[in-house]
Amino acid sequence: MAMSEASIRGLLKAAPGARPLARRLRRLRKQVRNLPRTLALLPVEAYLRTASGRILSDQVQQLEERLAMERDQSRRLRHLLDDKIAFLDVGARHGPPYHFAQYAEFFDFYLVEPEPLEAQRLRDADYYVIDKALSDSIGEITLNVTRKPGSSSMAAPGGPMASYLLPDPSVHDVIKRISIPGTTIDAVAAERGVAFHLAKFDTQGTETIILQGMKTCRPMVVMSEVFTGACYQQRPTFYDLCSELYDRGYLPYWFKMSRTPPPAARSRVVGRSWPGLPITGDIGFIPDWSRPEGLAIILQDDLKYAAVMLTIGLENVLRFVVSEVELPHATRIREVLAMALPRTRIAQGNMALKP
Repeated sequence: MAMSEASIRGLLKAAPGARPLARRLRRLRKQVRNLPRTLALLPVEAYLRTASGRILSDQVQQLEERLAMERDQSRRLRHLLDDKIAFLDVGARHGPPYHFAQYAEFFDFYLVEPEPLEAQRLRDADYYVIDKALSDSIGEITLNVTRKPGSSSMAAPGGPMASYLLPDPSVHDVIKRISIPGTTIDAVAAERGVAFHLAKFDTQGTETIILQGMKTCRPMVVMSEVFTGACYQQRPTFYDLCSELYDRGYLPYWFKMSRTPPPAARSRVVGRSWPGLPITGDIGFIPDWSRPEGLAIILQDDLKYAAVMLTIGLENVLRFVVSEVELPHATRIREVLAMALPRTRIAQGNMALKP
């Protein structure tokens, strides 16, 4: 006798182990529905479900940056530049960023490092060193030297967000205070007879103060460490820096924030929760060609602008700007962009000197 569909279903339900199997199948169906749409994301989801420590998005961003900047632009730079790019590195512990050190033949590095021992170490490595602190005015400045040398700053440590950022706040203990001469970026540029084309700030919370001493200088790229909360007692933060530079004609091209969990959560990870708050990081700015203030920065020297854009991996943006804006040397820039790049790659890393 033929069995009906209902009787077959009932027989299957009554079979030993059928109910647990049905539950597993239902769970599997739900998981399949929630899987990423592309096969490339399947191993990513597997990683996120199993790894409890490192943040995958941070690693992916680092990889993206490395891939964008590893093309060797040396041949193009030789055809673009009649003289060297002036790089102002403020807070230059361990030397200039490794990526730019790979292009040393095209750069003059001006390293600002007020700590005497570190300044001498950089001189011993044949760097030109300015052993003064940069600020918004000229005069004597007190430097707070902390237990962790790289955290020393003109700003006093112990800001309201420091307890969240630092599991061991003793690294910010001030072990001594030294009086050092202070100056401004504009004063340094006038003394050296140079126009800085690229500037990097890593001064532990005083970046916005230093910018007040940069009224006439207009670098074509500005890179800076930022804090979204006040980790030092000096109050200006990420928001003030962005507002200041936007008003001067810049726009951000690069934004890298490290998401930090609360101190207690860093040592005991249970499952996978939100990776933390973006308290500290780095940001880069380029001239906004769509506004008069930004275009004026480019027109200071459009060849050096093109060279700097290539070294920071913004070749496609440069091509767009050249198509949108009438530049004095547009033909030369287009000819350089038409050059094929070699297969060799520029090595990537964090520091030019090891501590």
